[in-house]
Amino acid sequence: MTKTRIGLFGIGLDTYWPQFDGLKERLEGYLATVHAKLERDGVEIVNVGLVDSPERAYEAGRELRCADVDVIFLHVTTYALSSTVLPVVRRAKVPVIVLNLAPEAAIDYAQFNSLGDRTKMTGDWLAYCSACPVPEIANVFQRSGIRFHQITGMLHDDPICWNEIDAWVDAAKVAAVMSENRLGLMGHYYSGMLDIYTDLTLQCAVFGTHMEILEVDELAARRRDVSDEQIVARLAEFHEVFDVQPDCPEEDLAEAARTAVALDAMVADHRLGSMAYYYKGTGVTENEKALETIILGTSQLTGRGIAVAGEYEVKNVQAMKIMDLFGAGGSFTEYYAMDFHDDVVLMGHDGPGHIAIAEGKTKVRPLKVYHGKVGKGVSVEMAVKHGPVTLLSVIERSGGKLALLVAQGESVAGPILEIGNTNSRYRFDCGAREFVNRWNAAGPAHHCAVGIGHIADKIGKLGELLEIEVIRVIWIKLKLFYKNTYESYPWRIFSLARRSCCGLLLCPFSRCEALVMGNLMAGGRGFLLDHCSMVLRVNQYQRCYRCAPWDARKNMVLHLSFWGDVGFGRPDLRVDDALPRHVARHGCGFGVLHGLRHVDPTSF
Repeated sequence: MTKTRIGLFGIGLDTYWPQFDGLKERLEGYLATVHAKLERDGVEIVNVGLVDSPERAYEAGRELRCADVDVIFLHVTTYALSSTVLPVVRRAKVPVIVLNLAPEAAIDYAQFNSLGDRTKMTGDWLAYCSACPVPEIANVFQRSGIRFHQITGMLHDDPICWNEIDAWVDAAKVAAVMSENRLGLMGHYYSGMLDIYTDLTLQCAVFGTHMEILEVDELAARRRDVSDEQIVARLAEFHEVFDVQPDCPEEDLAEAARTAVALDAMVADHRLGSMAYYYKGTGVTENEKALETIILGTSQLTGRGIAVAGEYEVKNVQAMKIMDLFGAGGSFTEYYAMDFHDDVVLMGHDGPGHIAIAEGKTKVRPLKVYHGKVGKGVSVEMAVKHGPVTLLSVIERSGGKLALLVAQGESVAGPILEIGNTNSRYRFDCGAREFVNRWNAAGPAHHCAVGIGHIADKIGKLGELLEIEVIRVIWIKLKLFYKNTYESYPWRIFSLARRSCCGLLLCPFSRCEALVMGNLMAGGRGFLLDHCSMVLRVNQYQRCYRCAPWDARKNMVLHLSFWGDVGFGRPDLRVDDALPRHVARHGCGFGVLHGLRHVDPTSF
């Protein structure tokens, strides 16, 4: 198993040590606490200790570079010179997570002031000074072109802070495994599916993946070597793992067992961590038989963490592998249909399926024909576990860059199509109609990976580590207001202009034909502006935005959400014009505006 190497160091100032007894040891204790909390399976912590001088910084930088760390956690324990930080991270050349962690929620002011000795008081104060050098460090990192991310919180009893740290560790683990993953490619693309064709070199460059080109002939040859005893054992395993339906022909099950045994051996010999395949096999009976009996074996592999995608879907097997490494599963899926009565989207595929995230046992059903493909045989039918889910698609953008498209929803109970395919019902906060429009607007391929749980935040951090765009299809729930006396304006979106601290700032932009803005989603905030709602003061009858008729929605002149491309598909929107980039990058959503309440809007 690939181990993730996490670099860790704390910072201090050597001038302090002779001045304040016990301060260095106290700060080293903080660093030891962080080290202990970062430890987990699959992670190696490379702790180079407390860096307190430029000389030690150069040494630490060499140590982290030699250790080939994947990411660095910089624990800010007290004030330190930026010259003791830059040499460390400059040599390592990996992303940096700055931990601004206070040892406690607050200083005990009464106890502190009762110390009497001002030297002791200063030493105690310095032990709480984690926030002090962070602006200096951020300044130097920005000017040096060093990627960094901040986490501010407490060393103890701060689940919000430590959940975020855990998410960064999880993302680093996924990036590390993906960088050494061996992806087997067997066969060729499904003819005519232009959306799934991809640049294999680009996949290797971004994810670090090794591509192993495989021959279908090899799988066919390995099938000849499978013994009757192996087939019997695998058939017993099928009946244990799957809910094999009584109408499945024994001959088809035996052929699927033969292929599953051969496939396992092939995957093991080539040390594959994932695989994409498709092959017609027309005219060569052995090859055709190998491919038409592959679904049960590939479903078992996928359930064991060896992600397998049909139709030679390279991009999607990357997404499936990422989801599985996050512990969410990652099943091969596509849009089937929409149920407007229940407001859900039906999604699935003809196999393989991630049987480890199935709602109950996965059924095995016989199919007389594989729609759109050659052959017949047995296939899997399953629904993803009911509850929160995340969808992920690796997409190729114009200009030859990869991006991650992610959305969160819910797998819900209800009738499914019993057609021998994976099949689930998904509900989204914005409604099925709006979700489909938003997802498709990003230009993904028609396949995607689905996993259990909401992990969009972790995927966002993975994108940061890989330096690729992450597009989040997320709906911000807002309240609407209705008043009968305003018949010509029946629906109004709640506007931040009604906040006294923001109205002055926003009004000058309210009637611009092409509104412009800074990237105000920083810090996880989103809001809507409607120039009409800035004038009218109506506040009755709440409903969710999706209930509003389109005539009212079209008055919305600016929509800020979590998309990588703000205002995607909205030619009237431009980014980073109205607000300066440094405000957008280091602000906190609405908090940015709140902090600018006394600024003259014309200064923007």
